[in-house]
Amino acid sequence: MKRRASRGDLARHNCLCTSLLPWGDEWRLAGKIGEVRVTVGGSFRSNNAEMLRVAALGGIGIALLPTWAVAEPLRTGALRRVLDAWEPPASTIYAVYPSNRLMSMKVRAFVDHLARCIGRAPYWDEGI
Repeated sequence: MKRRASRGDLARHNCLCTSLLPWGDEWRLAGKIGEVRVTVGGSFRSNNAEMLRVAALGGIGIALLPTWAVAEPLRTGALRRVLDAWEPPASTIYAVYPSNRLMSMKVRAFVDHLARCIGRAPYWDEGI
């Protein structure tokens, strides 16, 4: 029987780290028991999700990336999830615009579009 991967297994793998966040060598994972922090290390570091995705696709190591960055490779099987019971903690996207009494039609249309596309179930998460 195939053993399921666990967060403790990350220490034995080349983990692709982000230099964008202050906790780049620490992966924050959310699961049934809540949020945990796992210290990881690896030979590749980038401040760009696209570069981390390319490195993962190239077989350099394991990456912790948002689904918007890896949805298509997950759908096609080019990448696969290794910790099914864990995922990055939820994050929030904000639309920031100058506050005034009358929002321009262009800004209102854009904010409405973001809400439709990204909402609670973003379109890129379909089928993964």
